[in-house]
Amino acid sequence: MYSPGSGLFPRVALKNVTIEDILIKKGEIVNVNIYALQMNPLVFKNPYEFNPERWKNLELIDPY
Repeated sequence: MYSPGSGLFPRVALKNVTIEDILIKKGEIVNVNIYALQMNPLVFKNPYEFNPERWKNLELIDPY
């Protein structure tokens, strides 16, 4: 339930992209915070509850 690592996965932007009003330039490093995504109650109902069943129907989970 709690990552033994940092939970951050750095990625390098391959092209310029604007997300909402934020410009990310090609070559900049972007950190993806996996812990924050997996514990977001807007994405997963009861995120702090151990529930392996939530992973059975992965096609029902919005990949974005």
